[in-house]
Parts: sequence; C-alpha cells; structure tokens
Amino acid sequence: PDSLPAEPPCPRLKASLAIDLTYHTDFAETESDRLQVNLTRFPLFFPEKREFFLEGSDYFDFGLSDRIQPFFSRKIGLSNQKPVPLIGGVKLTGKMEGFGLGLLSAATRSNAGLDGEQLSAFRFTRDIGLRSRAGLILTDRTGPAGSDQTGGIDLTAGPHPNLDLQGFWLRSGWPNPSPNRTDIDQSASFAEANWHDPFWRIKLNHLRVSEGFNPSLGFVRQADLDETFGYIDLHPQPKSGLVREYGFKGEWTYQNDTRGHFLYRSNYWRGQANFQSGDFVLLSWDLQSERLPVDFEIRPGIVIPAGDYTYRQGNLIIHTDPRRSFSFIPNFAWGDFYNGHKESLNLNLTWAVIETFKLGGSIELDQVNLPQGNFVARIFEQDIRWDINNQMTIQSLAQWDRESAQVSGNLRFSWEYRPGSLLYLIFNPLRTDSETSFLFLAKVTYLFRL
Repeated sequence: PDSLPAEPPCPRLKASLAIDLTYHTDFAETESDRLQVNLTRFPLFFPEKREFFLEGSDYFDFGLSDRIQPFFSRKIGLSNQKPVPLIGGVKLTGKMEGFGLGLLSAATRSNAGLDGEQLSAFRFTRDIGLRSRAGLILTDRTGPAGSDQTGGIDLTAGPHPNLDLQGFWLRSGWPNPSPNRTDIDQSASFAEANWHDPFWRIKLNHLRVSEGFNPSLGFVRQADLDETFGYIDLHPQPKSGLVREYGFKGEWTYQNDTRGHFLYRSNYWRGQANFQSGDFVLLSWDLQSERLPVDFEIRPGIVIPAGDYTYRQGNLIIHTDPRRSFSFIPNFAWGDFYNGHKESLNLNLTWAVIETFKLGGSIELDQVNLPQGNFVARIFEQDIRWDINNQMTIQSLAQWDRESAQVSGNLRFSWEYRPGSLLYLIFNPLRTDSETSFLFLAKVTYLFRL
C-alpha cells in the first residue's frame, strides 16, 4: 500500500570490470600487417591487430600514438614482426565510480635465441569532473638480465567547452639507469593546448624526448628530440553552394635535439574543400629544412651524406564519398627530397558490389632520384570482404612488395557459431627471395561466461 514507508536504498558497487585470460595463444587468426614503404631514418609503426590486446586497449592509452607510447602491446609476443611463444596472459580492465583500471601481465617462453620474459603494464585513471582526468602508468619487463620499468603521470583538463589541455611526464630505466652512463636523462614530457570551435581550430604543443629515454615495453619513433608544433586552422561554412565547408591551415614544426642543435623545420600550408556530395579535395605546400646528423643509408648502397637540406613538397588528395558503390582516393605528392627529388602516388579503390561484398585495391609508388642513385618502391595490395551473414565472414588480403620481392596473402573464414565463440579456417602463403611457405590452420575458440 502507499501508506507503507519506503525501504532504505540498498548500496551498490557501480563497477564494470572485465577479466581476460589466455593460455598458449598463437594469434594465428590475426589479420596480416599492411606492408609499408620507409623513406625515413626512423622505425615504422605497425598497429596492434590481435584481439586479446585490442579488447579494452583504451584503458591503457597513454602518450602520442605512433610517436611515443610507454606501453605498446606489440612488444608482447612479437619480435621484429615474428611471433614469440606466449605461455599465457591475464588482463583486467574497466571502470568503477570514476576510476579507470587497466592491468595486464603476460609471460613468454624461450625460443630461437630469445629468452623468456614476464611483461606487465598497470594503468590507473581518475575522472575529475566531466572533462578532466588524471592518471598514471607503470610497465615492467623482467627477464634473465633483470627488470626494466617505465613510469609516468598524465593530466587532461577541459576548463572550457572549446579548450582542452593535456600533458604527461615519463621516465624509463627504473630501477637501473642506462648501463653506460648513470647521469643520462631518461625522461620524456609533453604539454598541449587545443582550442576548437566551428570556425577556429588552434593547437600548440611541446614535446621533449631525452636521448636516453627507451621504454622497454613501449614505442619511441625519435629520441633526443625537442619539438615545438602548432597550427591555425580556419573552417568557414558557406550558407549555400556546392561546398559544405572550407579549410585553410597554416602549420609549423620546429625540432632541435636536446642539446639545442637544429634538426628539422616545416612551414606547411593547406587548403581544402568538403563538398555537399561527401567528396573532399586537399592541396598543400610544405617548405622544409633538415639537418642529417649522420649519413643516412636510405637503400643498400645509396647513402645520403650528413649535412643541411632544404626542400619543397606539394600534395594533392581527392577523396570521393565512401558511401558510394565505387569510391577512390588518389594521393599525389611531388617535390624535392634531400639533394634530389621524389614523386609519389598512392591510389586506393573500393567497389561495393553489393552491401555485403566489397572489393578493394591499392597501389603505392615512390620514385626517388638522388645523385647517389635512383630507386622505385612499389607496393600493390588487394583485399576482399564478404559478409555471408551475421555470423560468417570471408576476408582476403594479398600484398606484393616489388622492391623486396615479397608476396604475401591472408585468407580467413570466420564463423561465430555461438556469441563470442568462433571457428577460423586460415590460409597464409608467403614468398620472399629466401623462403616460400604456406600456413594452413583450423582454430576453434569457445567463450565461457561465469
């Protein structure tokens, strides 16, 4: 009856945590990496594609993706893109009352000259109001030679709906500093202010990566770096006409090493138009200066000597609406390249034969002409996806790197025979100058819900 007193509310723990376990996992069903052309003196970044590490990966986010990350999950179970046997792993992720938690630990076993290791990462965040957050991260890599830890803190603040502030500080080499020098700086730091509204987009940031910063479980594209970056981007929107929004951008990058010696400068200018049809066109011009501190062997026998270089590069991109049955993205780049010149073409094509069947292909060509020698890098790629129904999918990826004479394929059939449980049939051919191999695999996964 309405006259009865209401019962007192029962306290509840508002939490959403997920735990994932893996044992002797081979990740053979994972999609192959896309081939890349490297025309720089820095390492390439290959994104994570393994499902165990992708699930809940946002709870471990820290740093700048593909530039500086204290935790990069591809360091677990992979070495030079080759699999390392995984004994097992455990992962705990989720949120509870404004706190975010990410905990991961995995163990690998010795194989092909590589020692077994214990690899762990811990990430903790605390929401502050609606638009701010503070957090910390700790990683550990323990092997026969000892332990190597990296730790850091970060802060994201939103004092105004149009203003975002963020920053982080990291240090590697705990508890043991660099084996060669005990006084070397092993830290990295970053600070950024970002204003964004419908018309103005303004960003200014500063990144410093010390010469000794080397997170054993992370990724660093360039160490010994002191970089200031900023841009002003205007986006006027016409009230009528074919163009929905224009974009006019000036972008500036200035890099020194940590001792104050000049490394690189860029003055980038861009104009773009987003059409009502969904199409997009961009034209840019980039004025660059660079100092190579050491000789750079860009290809075997082709060495660019150390010194100062100034060059100009142009870029034209056309992007048709991807919602069409046939869409394409041509990307043309041309201009100076160190003491020579370079022309590049990157063309992506997609044809949706029907809603559930798509054909794709791409061509990447880079023609480099230098006084020391010329070369052409070519990568051809074809991919197919057929969603037979909501449970069954066939995917195919074929790649050819003509420069390295590598041909690879990845054909996968997946069937989710019950929610979260899958059957895979996989065929992976590979041919290089030194080997030809074929992998046939059938794999079944079963999801237990406790």
